[in-house]
Amino acid sequence: RTLPRGDWLELHLGPHPYFNNPPLLFWITMAAFQLFGASTFVAQSTGAIFGLGLLVATWALGCRLGDRRHGLLAALSLARTYVFLKSAPVLRSDAADALCVMGGIVAVWAGRRRPALLPLFWLTVAAAVAFKGLAGVLAVPVLIGWSLLRRDRHPWNSWRFWSTLPLVPLPVLPWVLHNLHVHPELFASVWYHHNVELNLEIDRGNPPFEKYAQDLLQEAWPWLPFLLHGCFLAGRALWRGSREDRWTLPAAWIVA
Repeated sequence: RTLPRGDWLELHLGPHPYFNNPPLLFWITMAAFQLFGASTFVAQSTGAIFGLGLLVATWALGCRLGDRRHGLLAALSLARTYVFLKSAPVLRSDAADALCVMGGIVAVWAGRRRPALLPLFWLTVAAAVAFKGLAGVLAVPVLIGWSLLRRDRHPWNSWRFWSTLPLVPLPVLPWVLHNLHVHPELFASVWYHHNVELNLEIDRGNPPFEKYAQDLLQEAWPWLPFLLHGCFLAGRALWRGSREDRWTLPAAWIVA
């Protein structure tokens, strides 16, 4: 109902204002509606494009870190994971957020040889925040863990890396300010519940890691042997002093 109203800063789900997620994915979908017409197919295609992009990015990064065989195995593993199949082909922000996180990490990885790419990191974080809120900053703990495992100050010692940090809140700021002005108490309450309570499982009384382990065993069990074997290989390589990206980056991603 947002498109007929013409107010893109106030999203609606049926008759009620929608505050759970920032508006970037919905803006893209509404733009697609105006170009191709409003339909379920267009809406699902908008989400599926990010899922396809995530598959291609996973394949490409796997090829770079390992070889074509590992890149193909990584993409196939992702394509047959229950959470991916549930989220990627529909209008959800999970695939878009994950694609932005991967883009930021790749920008840092490629930025060793081409420092001009380093400013892209915070731009991808800004896009991820505009898709998914606080979950969009996942690239930051991944990068911190990666730097610690590599024992390398890159990219934290580069001014190019920090140059785009102030841009992170800009894409989502107009939406936040508008809703704080129009629905101050309701917006703050819904945003806190969705971004803090649900993520930390406060309302269910379950520790976050316990919920993560349950999801892993219940939804990702076909690939659990691959995960455990990969963790074993990475742990053994790190124990022996290896600082190769193919070990340090996946380990940092899992920990984050």
